[in-house]
Amino acid sequence: WKAAAERGLAEAQWLHGAALLNDAQDQEDFTTPVTWFRRATEQGFADAQCDLGSCYHDGRGVPEDFAKAVLWFRKAAEQGRQAMECIRKRSGGQHEYGVVIVGCGPAGLSARAVSR
Repeated sequence: WKAAAERGLAEAQWLHGAALLNDAQDQEDFTTPVTWFRRATEQGFADAQCDLGSCYHDGRGVPEDFAKAVLWFRKAAEQGRQAMECIRKRSGGQHEYGVVIVGCGPAGLSARAVSR
């Protein structure tokens, strides 16, 4: 995926970032995957928006920021069902870290950040 990611293909950038994120679990270096997710989000790639939101949510590679997590989850949800399913899967409805998914339907994602 790396060669295609370097050529600017959004899906490859997301896949490369996801593979690096899995590797980062051992190395605790989450900044490189975030860089690739950002590149894909600049092209509007919904799965990368979900993953970038998760990184903000969990504080991996970026400072923990629930408002930015909600922003990225919303951007992904605006693109339709696939992104909404991604958010549902990652959030489980209510996540112990502070982002509460209030509603997720055809009109988009309704979410809010709450304090711990």
